[in-house]
Amino acid sequence: LMRNALAYSLGRAISTGQWQPRTAYAELLINDEHRGTYLVVERIKRSSERLDIAEISDKDPTGGYIIKIDQNRGAGWQTNLGTPIDYHYPKVERITDTQDAWIKNWFNDMESAMSGSDFAEQWPDWLDGDSFIDHYIINELALNVDGYRLSGYLHLDSTASGSGKLTAGPLWDFNLGFGNSNYCYCWGTEGHVYDALDLCGYGDQEPFWWQRLLQDPAYADALRCRWEDLRTKALSDASLLATLDALAAEIAEIETRDHET
Repeated sequence: LMRNALAYSLGRAISTGQWQPRTAYAELLINDEHRGTYLVVERIKRSSERLDIAEISDKDPTGGYIIKIDQNRGAGWQTNLGTPIDYHYPKVERITDTQDAWIKNWFNDMESAMSGSDFAEQWPDWLDGDSFIDHYIINELALNVDGYRLSGYLHLDSTASGSGKLTAGPLWDFNLGFGNSNYCYCWGTEGHVYDALDLCGYGDQEPFWWQRLLQDPAYADALRCRWEDLRTKALSDASLLATLDALAAEIAEIETRDHET
């Protein structure tokens, strides 16, 4: 009952300003009959109280957008290099031709830069490196088999009100994380998700930018430094255990009733 709550809690703990979904436990009763314990989670949406990005308009089609990596299980398109992108904000039925053309061209141009020989010099103009690092750390800490390829959100704020760079997150969907997977070798505690996906034939489902970034020594070094710093703070053994203990205490009583249902 803790995996999603734990992931979002850790995301909030290491966040440098990005909103991550807040959660609350709830018990469902219908006609006084207990129907289980549920985690109520804030949905990902554009809002001053959630993901505070610009409201999209044709006057400024540079943002903000929220997109989802989900193998086109919803309405979406594929980039020139084959990356499946799903619409989230604006919804497919509301996005205008101007906005649709702009975001598609943006992704094609970004991936062209990422696939080039000089990508290490190019990517900082397109991607918010700090957000990609933190998103990577939480997904790898959870050994989330869905990480990078399913239920993965990213957003792009306008150049007028934001950085104009693609930002990884918010976090979403860790029900198969933290050892709750029976495929792709993600039930253990060693290795990396992107390696496991390659080994079991799912590597082509993740956007190539994730592994491409790791080929830049400067990015890889920044990732290592961020991890080592967090291991002395929000992701230290003591902090991790304290977070787990707090969540366990919160559901100690309702967990028993959930198992009895």
